[in-house]
Amino acid sequence: MKLVLFLNMGGATNLQDCEVFLKNMFNDPYILGIKNRFLRKFVAWIITKARVKAMQENYKKMGGKSPLNELTQSLCDKLNLKQDEFKFDFVNLYVPPFATEILQKYTLNESDEIILFPLYPHHSCTTVTSSLEVLQNEISKQKIQAKVKTIDIFYKNELYNEMIISHILAKKNKFDAKILIFSAHSLPQSIID
Repeated sequence: MKLVLFLNMGGATNLQDCEVFLKNMFNDPYILGIKNRFLRKFVAWIITKARVKAMQENYKKMGGKSPLNELTQSLCDKLNLKQDEFKFDFVNLYVPPFATEILQKYTLNESDEIILFPLYPHHSCTTVTSSLEVLQNEISKQKIQAKVKTIDIFYKNELYNEMIISHILAKKNKFDAKILIFSAHSLPQSIID
């Protein structure tokens, strides 16, 4: 078996998951760089409590949930229908499905291959490193003997960039703006560099 796992932070699938998402995100040492686990957990709790209501209000504007899980599941379903060589599934960092449950779905041995595909085009320790570390730790914890490969960052991939340009050009007439802003999700410059 060749199992391709798309890796992402995930998105809350309901308003209650907003708190789960925030708690798990701010407990991630790559997001909140406090080395002391107990102090990080306490600070994460404070930040979560301070932000959860605002996040829930924003999610209400999006229909009460993030579209990310449904879109990623749809991508996996379509890829699984179109071919038999690979099995596609996905793992989130901060809300289900988590690595533990997804890896337990499959019987994998040394003749199998797991391909880790972070759905982040550029590298950041807060996304790619964190996702890969969680998966590699879980693979080790479950004593999975399959070969593990990783799809590298793809921000320079020509097809990817053509797709981005195509989407921008298709939407540009719907907006009156003259400036296009690329955001790094409000990460500190030190993390981006």
